[in-house]
Amino acid sequence: MARPPTIAIGPPDVVNVRWSDGASHRHRARDLRLACPCAHCIHEITRRPLLDPATIPADLACLDSTRIGNYATRFLWSDGHSSGLYTNDLLRRLGAATASGPGTG
Repeated sequence: MARPPTIAIGPPDVVNVRWSDGASHRHRARDLRLACPCAHCIHEITRRPLLDPATIPADLACLDSTRIGNYATRFLWSDGHSSGLYTNDLLRRLGAATASGPGTG
């Protein structure tokens, strides 16, 4: 299991994740919100997305983050949502996908 990352919010629409191995990833808050793994956003059995991206504002902000033990982080979003637990492994995968996306390299 990955060690807990350091989370820094700023500007409000950006979440920076820094890992103990030196890797760091910059996420748009809206992108992380759209990846929320909670049962309100993803069907528990089928893993089918339930969240309609059109309902998430383009200017969504991350208001706060809380470490949950040594395995996850909970974010408080400006749309009021806060039930998703982003495991360290999920944050690492999302960061890797961001790093290999368009415009990187």
